[in-house]
Amino acid sequence: MTPDSWSGRRIAGYAGVAFGAIVIVGFVIGQQPVYDDSAADVRKFFVDDDVAIHTGTWLAGLGLVFLFLPFAAGLRSLLAEADDGDHEMWARLSYTGAVLATAISIVGLSFHEVLSQGTAEQLSDASLVALSRFDTVIFLALLPWAMGLFLTGAAVVIIRSGVLARWIGWLGAVGALLMAIGTLWVFGEDDESALALVAAIGLLIPFVWTLVVGVKLIRPGSGSARHLVGRDREVTA
Repeated sequence: MTPDSWSGRRIAGYAGVAFGAIVIVGFVIGQQPVYDDSAADVRKFFVDDDVAIHTGTWLAGLGLVFLFLPFAAGLRSLLAEADDGDHEMWARLSYTGAVLATAISIVGLSFHEVLSQGTAEQLSDASLVALSRFDTVIFLALLPWAMGLFLTGAAVVIIRSGVLARWIGWLGAVGALLMAIGTLWVFGEDDESALALVAAIGLLIPFVWTLVVGVKLIRPGSGSARHLVGRDREVTA
C-alpha cells in the first residue's frame, strides 16, 4: 500500500462512500411519524421503537461527525483549487452548507432521542404533536436548504472548471433545485403531498451524490484540481 493510499482526499472519499451508503439504506428501511399523525400514533412510535431510535441516533450522529464532515472537508480542498478565480467563495459556501446540514440534523436527531427516552409518555398530546411536527419541519424544510447550499456551491465549481465530471455538477444542481421546490410543502402543511415527495427525492440526491463523489476521490487522478484543470485546458487548446 502506497502513502497516497492514505492521503487526506482518499480518506475523505472512503468516508463519503460509507456515509452515502449508510444514509441510502436508512432511507429505505427507516420510518418516522408523519406530520398529521395523531398524538396516540406519535406516542406509540416513540415508546414501541425506542431501541431502534437509540441505535439510529447513535449511528446517524457518528456518521455525520466522522464520515460526512471529513468527506465535505476533503471535497472543499479539491474544489478550492479549482475555485481560486472567485477566491474559493463557492468552495467555502459548499462546506458551510455541509456544516449547517450536520448541525440541523443533530438537532433533529436530538428531538427524536429525547422523545424516545420516556418523554413521549409524559408530555401532553398538544406538546407531543408540536415537537413531532417541529422535527418533521427540521428534516423536510430546514435540512433541504442546508443540503441545497452544499450542492449548489459544489455544482458551480464542478460545472465551471470540470474538476470532476460535469454531469456530477448538474446532478447536484438538480438536487438543490428539487429540494428548494419541495420545501414549499410547509405552506400546505401536508408532508404527504406531491411537494413533500419532491423534497424527499431531492434530499436523497445529496447522499447518492456523496457516494458518487466519494468514489471519484478514491480513484487515482483526483489529487490535484489545478493539474486536472490545466490538463483540460491543454486538451482543448
